Amino acid sequence: TGSSEEVASYLENLLAVKRIFPAMISGQERLACMDDAARLRDALGVRLPESLPEIYLHRVSYPLRDLFLRYLRAHALVTAEQLAHEFSLVIAIVEEQLQQLREQGLVMNLQQDIWVSDEVFRRLRLRSLQAAREATRPVAATTYARLLLERQGVLPATDGSPALFA
Repeated sequence: TGSSEEVASYLENLLAVKRIFPAMISGQERLACMDDAARLRDALGVRLPESLPEIYLHRVSYPLRDLFLRYLRAHALVTAEQLAHEFSLVIAIVEEQLQQLREQGLVMNLQQDIWVSDEVFRRLRLRSLQAAREATRPVAATTYARLLLERQGVLPATDGSPALFA
């Protein structure tokens, strides 16, 4: 993460080399990736600048699905309402698309209306497993052997009420 000046400079550079372009999406001017130009046009009716190179204007098979997947990969947990607001779509269209993505195994419905990309879920699960592994440390062999013997009831109790009566 950089300062706002660094971010502005980086975005200006991306605009200059034509990697992104300004687009009106959901009534807001945003910067969009050139690779998404045709998807934005075909799925949301976004008016594209006439200066866009022809290579970015080819039709894609599933423009809305692709936009949803990109959004879901960039955001951890998303609701259908968030997607509807983000893309200015009615909730029924969003829910239908999410169900199709779920059936294809591309997204997961975690709770009532909480959705997550399968890729994001895998990354989160991997990170939590790594954190759990780092939080656990091996014990000395003698300590482990003593624990096993105590659990099996081989060693006499050394604390608690059974120890008082021994």
